[in-house]
Amino acid sequence: MNKHVLAYRLVSAALVGILVFAACMGLTSGVRRLGWSTSAMTDQLWLKLALIVISGAIFAVLRRPWSEFGLVRPRWGRGDAWWFVLAAVAMAVVSIVMVLLGERHPLMRELSFPQIVLVVWLLSSVAEEVFVRGLVQGLATPGGAAGARASRLLPPVVLSAAFFAAMHVPLIWRGAGVRGGLIIVITMFVVGWGAAELRARTGSLLPAVLAHIGGNVAGVPGGILGVVIYRLVHGQMPNLTGG
Repeated sequence: MNKHVLAYRLVSAALVGILVFAACMGLTSGVRRLGWSTSAMTDQLWLKLALIVISGAIFAVLRRPWSEFGLVRPRWGRGDAWWFVLAAVAMAVVSIVMVLLGERHPLMRELSFPQIVLVVWLLSSVAEEVFVRGLVQGLATPGGAAGARASRLLPPVVLSAAFFAAMHVPLIWRGAGVRGGLIIVITMFVVGWGAAELRARTGSLLPAVLAHIGGNVAGVPGGILGVVIYRLVHGQMPNLTGG
């Protein structure tokens, strides 16, 4: 691919992603002001549904092939499984680190476990992958599933991972704090890289979604192990209330 064309795709994909994310955040804020959202649960539902609907609408308006959006059957290849492992290990490790440092993801304080399964494990995994790996990475990398392996380029993968990490920066001033927020952002870059590689290698959104879900689920045993280690080191249970 011509370098100028690639640069144009990367910049335009990033700009579209920023505008869509800002619009969705603004919509969520507006919905809360109108009284249509009164909890973190409903905030997340509005935000994630908006990401899915707007991302799909943009592709439809642009009349781009849905294969470039990742709505195709995966084309599996050698080494693909390692990217699932990367996402899971990254989330397990960060869960351990967060427990040991006394940090906690803000949503983990506000949602019950069934809500975490619904909103974080399932809805967020689908919505964020549709947005980042479908819209942003899809706009940055042409070719769709048919040319997925031939056109797999490092810049779109890096953009996808970096954009995914940047989406989590607001957590720094929304309850995670600087230390906890930065830990989350760095981890999301690693998880995002794994999902982006799977999206590029297979040409499909499905493996990226599965890696995202698998990473979220892996945070549970990671958190349990972190509690065990904390108990062994400090002789008491960690404070998991965030207070």
